[in-house]
Amino acid sequence: MNDIIIAGGGVAAFECACAARKQNPDVKITIYSGEEVLPYRRPALSALAASDGEIPGTFFIKSKEFYDDDSIDVKCSVRVEKINPAAHTVELSDGQVVSYGKLIIATGSAARRIPVPGADGENCFVLRDYRDLMLIRRRVKAGRCAVIGGGLLGLELADSLLKRGCSVTIIEGADRLLPRNLDVVGSGIIKNKISKCGNLELLVGKKVREITQSSVVLDDGTVPCDTVFFSTGVTPVYPECDGLAVDCGIVVDQNMKSSIEDIYAAGDCAQFGQCVCGLYTTASAMGKIAGVCAAGGAAEYVADTPAARLNALGVKLFSAGVFDDSLAGESAQNGENYRRIFLKKDGSLAGAILIGDVSEAVKLLKQLNS
Repeated sequence: MNDIIIAGGGVAAFECACAARKQNPDVKITIYSGEEVLPYRRPALSALAASDGEIPGTFFIKSKEFYDDDSIDVKCSVRVEKINPAAHTVELSDGQVVSYGKLIIATGSAARRIPVPGADGENCFVLRDYRDLMLIRRRVKAGRCAVIGGGLLGLELADSLLKRGCSVTIIEGADRLLPRNLDVVGSGIIKNKISKCGNLELLVGKKVREITQSSVVLDDGTVPCDTVFFSTGVTPVYPECDGLAVDCGIVVDQNMKSSIEDIYAAGDCAQFGQCVCGLYTTASAMGKIAGVCAAGGAAEYVADTPAARLNALGVKLFSAGVFDDSLAGESAQNGENYRRIFLKKDGSLAGAILIGDVSEAVKLLKQLNS
């Protein structure tokens, strides 16, 4: 029995299915997705939170007709909850038990909430999936909002909330914005730029103690707000499976094979080397490899340099690679434009930061991945 079951409904699952179908035109492919809609472009969620308009067709990676034409069966609102490797079966959220020949786990990750009193209150939200988006559109109107987390997604979310007519306070626990994506100078430039936005307050180096129905309580004060949003990272999620090697995510090799025969993993739930990357582009690339290999082909995953991009709150940003002040390089600042290049000992590119003018982004990323 050679059926391929794919657990998950994101871009990794989509790419798994497409690659498997291309590799093997005859194999039966079924996607079981906990999402209520077809696979979509997750990075677009933040922008769509800005309004209550119709969801554009381009939000979805492909239409239903695409899956029908490629004989890919997509089961929405049905999750794979448990795996029995010995029997080659999975238990679904609707109670069914289904057999598989090959299984690809592409169940992604869940938004993390900081462990403080009140974090699960009715006034607290995350934006990780389509259901979150619809909930925000229904319940969040003009008012006072707090976004906990000043990373890329937190800044994008703040931008959308401002467009909804909200006033926003961004609360970041680190001593500066985007410490994983910028050097100290770049972080300062971003902070100064964002601080000029109307109806936006930025609090850096603040520890959240509690969330109430009307405020976020900090170590040194209180932020009045009607609604709280967490943008504090993600945690890989995957079905229950005895014997599956898991560290930070499901451990996989270069073929996306897990520790169990006939089970693969790809995307935000998969750990390649020491990294669970959590990026859309990485999930897509992993999915292609998993799909080919599960369908009987040969392919190896090679990790690219992850890149950070931001176009929100009047800021354009690109950064990738290593940001080590001990490295040689060059930097230049012209008003709100900033460019810094980090070089290895052999003179090759180690990392790059662009703020404002990001026209070199594609060229620099190619150099980093060459």
